[in-house]
Amino acid sequence: LQAIVDLSPFAGSVIQLQFRGTRGTGARSDMAIDDIFLFDPGPIDPGVAEVISPNGPGCYGGSEDVEVIVENFGSQVLDFAATPVWVISSVTGPISSIDSVLLDTGTLNIFDTRTVLVSTTADLSATGTYIVKGYTAIASDPNAFNDTTTVNANTLNAIPGPYSEDFEGGTSGFPGVLPPGWNRTPTNSPTWHINFGNTPTTQTGPSGNNPPTGLLYAYAEMDNGAQGDQ
Repeated sequence: LQAIVDLSPFAGSVIQLQFRGTRGTGARSDMAIDDIFLFDPGPIDPGVAEVISPNGPGCYGGSEDVEVIVENFGSQVLDFAATPVWVISSVTGPISSIDSVLLDTGTLNIFDTRTVLVSTTADLSATGTYIVKGYTAIASDPNAFNDTTTVNANTLNAIPGPYSEDFEGGTSGFPGVLPPGWNRTPTNSPTWHINFGNTPTTQTGPSGNNPPTGLLYAYAEMDNGAQGDQ
């Protein structure tokens, strides 16, 4: 989570900055803050505030869109005809690429944003982790720290259809081992278990072994959960 806060309404005043954290329902609601920077914005100061795509895990291909959000962090309206801005994307990973597009028309008001399509041909077809970086470049930049945003994109193994899973490739236990290619979301509770025979809670699943597909199956035990858990 990244945020830019406009303090201009407090110009000439002595103020105190407070960072308030609100605890969630469990220990995983911990939080941290870092990279706090107070600055006077220059008149012309564009930057990439967000990388929309590619971002996170997915079954990416050989011609992916790289789309970012450019924000005007400066103290005046940004006129792209007077000050052209290069928007650049860098993809580093199993297959690396650099693309760019020039913004040279239109305007952008203070703290307004524009969605920019930098490329339609980024190749993320090879399985693995890619570092996707979006940034701006102008002739004179007063605050280079806010130019760049970086995210990770993970290309997953694609499984061609038709596909079936009988969970016999797993190992029973609490929670047991899922078959190859399956993963649990670590922060979720309850979680999926691999079992054979009947489930611990009666009338909630198989009452014995599970032929004809085999002995093992996946189940989620809800005895200790609360309504709405996923």
